[in-house]
Amino acid sequence: MGNDIIVKHLEEVLAGGYDACEAVYNDQRYLEVRKLPINNPPWNKTEVNILIAIPNTYNIAGLDGFYVENGLFLSGNQPHPRITGMHPIFNRQWQIVSWHYVDNKPWTASDTLLTHVLHCQQFLKQGARSN
Repeated sequence: MGNDIIVKHLEEVLAGGYDACEAVYNDQRYLEVRKLPINNPPWNKTEVNILIAIPNTYNIAGLDGFYVENGLFLSGNQPHPRITGMHPIFNRQWQIVSWHYVDNKPWTASDTLLTHVLHCQQFLKQGARSN
């Protein structure tokens, strides 16, 4: 699988109007989506960069969770309970978002990078209700 499916799925993300690119850091492949619009409030920003780790066995092995660039808080500078830790990736600081697929909608081989970006957006749209 590997590169061909990732290239195809990256093209779908780009065709969806997202500012995105694939990059590798320490042998880990990522999809970065830049300037993803988010609601303010409940967030302290109107856009955010997200990072999605892509496993070597994608898309049989599913995507799960994502990172936001450091500095994303709920309005009033309150931390979100699902955004934790600090991870230096690409010489920038990222925080992991623990937002997983639920039992009634697990990752399947028909899911793509685009469906995962939409999944991440769902978390960001819900904001404080994403507990």
